Amino acid sequence: MKKSHARWLALFTVICIMSVVTGASAQVITFDGCVDARGIPVASILDNSINDVAIARLVNLGRPVIQYNTAVLGSFSPETRLFWYAHEGGRIPKNTSA
Repeated sequence: MKKSHARWLALFTVICIMSVVTGASAQVITFDGCVDARGIPVASILDNSINDVAIARLVNLGRPVIQYNTAVLGSFSPETRLFWYAHEGGRIPKNTSA
């Protein structure tokens, strides 16, 4: 596993544990080295209000984000969580009109 992936996975696991322990629903935003096809850093945003594992989209004039739901992700193994992050990263729209 690449060092950046391991670091992201460790941070993500801590966020998931903190969310479960504290019942946090506040937004947590991180930038963990992921960039989109244009080279723009991708924000990872904890959002337990989404009705999915994760959602990739563009916000605020084309800034890429991945919103993720720890209530859903908490039931997956670390490898599966990493898969979902990579899966959503591949779905980030390539242009600002999406």
